[in-house]
Amino acid sequence: MKYFFKTSFVLLAKCIFLLGCTLTPLENALELSGNNRQELEKVLNYFSSKDPPLKLEVAQYLIENMPEHYSFASETLNKYYNYIDSSFSKYSYYYRCYLKTIPLRNAESR
Repeated sequence: MKYFFKTSFVLLAKCIFLLGCTLTPLENALELSGNNRQELEKVLNYFSSKDPPLKLEVAQYLIENMPEHYSFASETLNKYYNYIDSSFSKYSYYYRCYLKTIPLRNAESR
């Protein structure tokens, strides 16, 4: 019984330690932002000095949810889309849309 409590305590301490080490969603978004981190911190500093704290909360919410929202845009992708539209014009619209999604599913093209 003494061994059980000791083992349980050690396991609980490890869990608390690991949970304490995780980044908050805001810190995670700032880490993932790379070169834009300074710009995002400027936004947070700007709104932290404003009177209504709701603006700071809104800015934090938007920054926290940025990692899940992105788009693919490049000159190469636009050329590919133009190629599909011109070369496969005889095919249905849905088939051309399917062809346009192929590079987006390839991990190397991202």
